[in-house]
Amino acid sequence: MLESWSMKKILMIVILGLVWSKPILAGTGASCELEVDKAQRSKSKGTVTFEVYNPTDKAIIVNGVKYYKSDSTFWREYSDIYKVVPYKRNSTIIHYVNIPMDGWRYVIQCSKRKTTYIKPKKNNSGAQKWLDKIRGN
Repeated sequence: MLESWSMKKILMIVILGLVWSKPILAGTGASCELEVDKAQRSKSKGTVTFEVYNPTDKAIIVNGVKYYKSDSTFWREYSDIYKVVPYKRNSTIIHYVNIPMDGWRYVIQCSKRKTTYIKPKKNNSGAQKWLDKIRGN
C-alpha cells in the first residue's frame, strides 16, 4: 500500500509539472509581450512579413529574429531589424531573408523601450543668480 501511494504522489507531481510548464521547443511568437497575428513567407520576393500587435503600455523595440527548422533545431539568427512598435498599436515588419526550407519557425527578439525623464533646466534671471551667489547656493 505504501509503494502505491508514493507512486501516485510521484505520478501526480510529474503530471502537474507537465501541465504547468511551458513547452521548451522553438515556437512561433516573440520573446516579449508582442502578439504575432500573422507571419507569411514570400518565396518570390525573398521576404517574411510579420504582422504584430503591442498590447502593453510601453513601446517595444524589435531588434532581431531567430529562425528554426521544423524539428526545432536552430537555423539562423538575424539582428538586422530595428523597428519600434508603439504601445496599443499594430505594426508590419518586413524581413528580407531567403528561407530555403518549407517547414520553419521563428522567435522575434524584442525589448521594451526605457522611458527617460528629462528634468527641465531652471532658468534664473541675472538678479536671481546674483542673489544665489551671495547666499552661497
